[in-house]
Amino acid sequence: MAKTNNRENRDSLQDRKSALESELDTIQKELGGSWEELKRQIRARSHPKNLIIRYPIFSVSAAFFIGMWLGRGKSSSYSNPVYNGNSMRALLANELKSIAVQKLARSAFEHAEDAVNEWRAQREAEEETE
Repeated sequence: MAKTNNRENRDSLQDRKSALESELDTIQKELGGSWEELKRQIRARSHPKNLIIRYPIFSVSAAFFIGMWLGRGKSSSYSNPVYNGNSMRALLANELKSIAVQKLARSAFEHAEDAVNEWRAQREAEEETE
């Protein structure tokens, strides 16, 4: 009789152990998934492209004013670049600024176009359901 009780206790302990192990595995999988999701969301929110998408007017304005600030007082370097010792550096910096502003503006306008298209699609879907 004591052997039967010991065996039953051992079996119930093993059952509880396996149930706890499976529950622990489930919790670990949920935490791992939520951790990966959290990292993905942080990466997505902090990516410069997404910041431009969220704040297109601010981004274009900031690019414009930064470009104006960087370009202030540099107009003399374009008058005669042959005699200017820093002409290549100035031309390269101007070209890089121009490319950066173009990319920023293109991205902002693409986002605006996507937002308008999405709004139109939602509006058409609402009209179809009515």
